[in-house]
Amino acid sequence: MPQQVAPMVVSLPGVPAPVLLPVADNTGAEAWARWAQRASDVGGWPDQQPSLTHLRALDAPARPLPAGAGPLIGIVLAEPNQLLAGEDDAIHTLVAQVIARGGRPVLIPPRADLLLPEGKLARAQAIAALVGPLDGLLGPGGNDVDPKIYREKNRYAEQTHYARDRFEADLVLAAFDRELYALGICRSHQLWNAATGGSLVQDVQKEGYSSLSQRQHSDFGIPMEEPFVLRNPKGQLVFENRVELQPGSRLAQVVGRRSVLTNSNHHQAVRRPGRGFVAVGTVRDPKSGVRTIEATESKKALTAQWHPEILRGPAGEALFDTLIRRAEICRLVKAARSEHGTVDVERVATQLRRHPHYQFDAADFRWLRLDLAPGSRAS
Repeated sequence: MPQQVAPMVVSLPGVPAPVLLPVADNTGAEAWARWAQRASDVGGWPDQQPSLTHLRALDAPARPLPAGAGPLIGIVLAEPNQLLAGEDDAIHTLVAQVIARGGRPVLIPPRADLLLPEGKLARAQAIAALVGPLDGLLGPGGNDVDPKIYREKNRYAEQTHYARDRFEADLVLAAFDRELYALGICRSHQLWNAATGGSLVQDVQKEGYSSLSQRQHSDFGIPMEEPFVLRNPKGQLVFENRVELQPGSRLAQVVGRRSVLTNSNHHQAVRRPGRGFVAVGTVRDPKSGVRTIEATESKKALTAQWHPEILRGPAGEALFDTLIRRAEICRLVKAARSEHGTVDVERVATQLRRHPHYQFDAADFRWLRLDLAPGSRAS
């Protein structure tokens, strides 16, 4: 008899949000211990053994997802140390961004598939169960994507981890089949496009896309809170990471402008968008004239090469505001489908107009009608 897998959460001391795990049958009492031990033994992080030792010392039983107001946002982690305080401030920032907007963050640990049953079909069903309760997905930055994900040999990719990337790619593909909204940042911008059939530039300088490093803090001393803008000693502009947005794109509607100045911390980029994604933001190199893809979108996702969680300014805020608002729309749509068996789009629209916590704009209503629930019954 196949194992039944259910999504459950573990609340651990020092971890910034509950951890979402796929728990098989009645193994909730030891689910966390099993993941931490297997991540240490076979997970593929020999350089993170101190962090994994710390994680193995934590313990709590897995429990069913509690009910609560606000959309449930899964934050997909790439490294075990991202679970620990002081190891990756970006994760704490992302958790804070979700909570500040009334969302409920849960952390999906890297290689959560270490808990999954064997067999291709059983694995796929378990991953689908894991993402089933989510209303939104948030993908942070991290290390390079293994080129095997997009069927290329490794030429310039650094610190790759194929098993991790394969699980995350499968999780994202399962998520995109559901009613949720997703925001992918930096590594996730790259991985999500690669997972859906796109490809990556393995090094923007070595492959002629950029005439200078795109790591503004480590190579130029420019804080990530500021846009990447370089000037010569005379004050003349040498380079600015200005993302030109496709007119009429969903992203342009979200940020309300034709271009945004952004920060930069990468050496890879999207070469070809994945299926369902289109390039909607590019940066032109002043010397080569080559345009690098910095943003893509699909019907239910936005991806950005830059780090809006760190960058000061309204454009970054708009991305997180949109993630939470549209995840809330997904929550209401799923509730309507669960209660009535179908979705009356105009009834959901009325709920949005009367919503006590969020103010939905014209782009949200357009997204509901055209992208999220096409074919749903409209009165």
